[in-house]
Amino acid sequence: MKSVRFKDYLVRFLYPWGPGGGGVRAIPIRKDRAAIARGGFGLIEAAAVIGSLAATGYSLSLVTETRRQRSALTAAPAEVRLGDVNEGSDVPFAFTIVNNESRAVVVKETLVPCSCTEVSLPAGTSIGPRGRMEVKGRFHANERRGAYNATFAISYSVERQGEYRPDPGDTLLVPLTVLVRPAVETSRDSVTVSPSSWIDVVLTPGTASSFSIQSVETSDPFIHHELVGSRLDEETQRFEVRLRTDPSQYPDASLRSPRGHWVKLTTNNPPGSIVIDVTIEGFD
Repeated sequence: MKSVRFKDYLVRFLYPWGPGGGGVRAIPIRKDRAAIARGGFGLIEAAAVIGSLAATGYSLSLVTETRRQRSALTAAPAEVRLGDVNEGSDVPFAFTIVNNESRAVVVKETLVPCSCTEVSLPAGTSIGPRGRMEVKGRFHANERRGAYNATFAISYSVERQGEYRPDPGDTLLVPLTVLVRPAVETSRDSVTVSPSSWIDVVLTPGTASSFSIQSVETSDPFIHHELVGSRLDEETQRFEVRLRTDPSQYPDASLRSPRGHWVKLTTNNPPGSIVIDVTIEGFD
């Protein structure tokens, strides 16, 4: 987050003479907060300058512009890119926090997007003026499959006049991107089921040479499943299950929700789970 440190006042002069029939010139008058507090040049003085120049025939306008400094903290690299990793692996990573201030910065809090990610940057960590600090982390790929984008949020305070006073929104955001190659591939990531016909879901090896399924669970008793030529706890290269619904077990209409239905297949070699989103046809 960038914070305002000073303002520039541009006094623009519109003059009717000169090459090409006149033009525009601007004089920047830089004012920081400290100078204003000392009673230095301010808007009153700027108005006096404009008034005296206007008396000479200039047509004038006063425009205020806000210039923003970069954040006190930045990250190098600005984005953590882990590339392709295998499901079930633990991937270490590191990035460097850079303090761009001439004053110390103290970390207030570090927020991670999920339990699949760890970052070793506790609250109270101090980074000296113009200092740098390496931050180490770890990504657990047993909870994610496919492309995953997340962001670390590091809030901090900058030392001012011997105290650490937080500016609103002083937060460093560090994106993380990774592609998790699944150990077991699925023929469908989501399905729509109905009572009229079975829907098949087929599992095959991904990064694993073979696998075994420990259990098949559904979110609701009215979602029925059957194994097709497959067995639980048996090493295989193909596992097939089919799904459909039983309307006689549907809850009352007032209790129905079209969302939140799923089928979960738990693997024990390699360990993990696969969750398939389920939509119930005509269920609302």
